[in-house]
Amino acid sequence: MSRNLVVIVIISVLALVGCRSMGVIESDAGQHDTKIRFSMRLPSGEGPFPAVILMHGCSGLGGAVGRGMARHADHLVDAGFVALILDSFTSRGIASTCTSSRKAAESTLFRQYDAVHALRYLQGLPNVNPQNVFLMGQSEGGGVAAKLAAHPLSSSVKGDALIEASGEPWFPAIAAYYPWWPHVPKWLDTPLRVLSGEKDDWTPSQGCFWHKAVVKGAPYEVEIYEDAHHSFDLPMPVQRYVSYTVGGHPAAAADSRKKMIAWFRKHMR
Repeated sequence: MSRNLVVIVIISVLALVGCRSMGVIESDAGQHDTKIRFSMRLPSGEGPFPAVILMHGCSGLGGAVGRGMARHADHLVDAGFVALILDSFTSRGIASTCTSSRKAAESTLFRQYDAVHALRYLQGLPNVNPQNVFLMGQSEGGGVAAKLAAHPLSSSVKGDALIEASGEPWFPAIAAYYPWWPHVPKWLDTPLRVLSGEKDDWTPSQGCFWHKAVVKGAPYEVEIYEDAHHSFDLPMPVQRYVSYTVGGHPAAAADSRKKMIAWFRKHMR
């Protein structure tokens, strides 16, 4: 497969405003090469607009995750951003990586490719400001986002002409919802904001907070929401899932969206 980005847009949106589209992005990720599905929402107006790539967690985009991502996207569009929701699992036939450390490690790697290919796609759209494409991820997607706050990427993803095309940070700023703290690099080339719940027993927020003592480079901020669990930004009741507690916290979700948008606006180029 060519290492050049190939994009197939199923529904053209370039001449439309205030609309939604579906499409696929071809992601070159070694044995995981595939066409990655996405949905995209655009603000009203001509642009060019800033944009945000949104990456789901280990269970994919089904159910409450998809609804929660849609709410994030709606708020971003209302704030004047293009919102592109990546689906890294469906076309690969992956239902979940939540209970397999091997699958999670593989996913965390190939999804870095997905994010950069989505970045290149958005940068090629005439109604997107190519200098202001941001990244947000939840849980496993938050870990992927956190890893991309360091540049260059680890040696395990080198060798792709697209990946090596730039010595600059990929994104102006990144927001990571409840990532696993070891995925936060000790040196940041990109401003990173972590949003996590005080009662998160899956990816404990304390790790990201304590990590502040060793993180150097670009700004690193951690917001911890009192009484909030893992997946606090999703529209779902508190419940047990694969041995952990997950569930929504509407007040924390609303505040986190405001802080995410403020973070991106603060770091616009």
